Amino acid sequence: MRLWRFRSAVVLVCSVLLAGGCASAETEGTDLAIDPGSVLDRLIDDDVVERLLRVAGPASIFAFEDETYYEFPNRGFSLLVDKNRRVTTIHYYLTPVEKYEPFAGVLPRPLSTPVSREEIVTQLGTPTLSGGNTASNVDGKLDPRTWIRYDHPTHSLHVMFSEDGRPDLVTLMTPEVAP
Repeated sequence: MRLWRFRSAVVLVCSVLLAGGCASAETEGTDLAIDPGSVLDRLIDDDVVERLLRVAGPASIFAFEDETYYEFPNRGFSLLVDKNRRVTTIHYYLTPVEKYEPFAGVLPRPLSTPVSREEIVTQLGTPTLSGGNTASNVDGKLDPRTWIRYDHPTHSLHVMFSEDGRPDLVTLMTPEVAP
């Protein structure tokens, strides 16, 4: 995963209220009216992406090299936009981590709200790739978490598990950015 890169870098942070922010009736409650997964592989100024940004409310935007991160910590997800202004990655945080609240919306289909690795494998079958319990890319320390990934022609679905085996991060990405 490439999310770690901006956390270790000095980046310019700005918090913005996008396209009307939280004033819309669509933002009431904890669930989003739009599935963040529906914006994968769309341009940032696409109508569907703009609606998600408006519904999700304030975003923290981090620019790093040729990528831009749109973070919605109070909604439990983030978007990664490439140099061509295309959404290439969506992170869904299932457990509280750093500044993120757990994602309360619907996860990418066909993944329902998973409680274990075994349940995901039962739902989706044998993963394309799996790994983990290796040295971290960030600090070199052993990261005991494990992961599984399912590759499809239009996207890859990556699930990271906490030390106790519960899913804590789901990542939906375009095939060309899958590690």
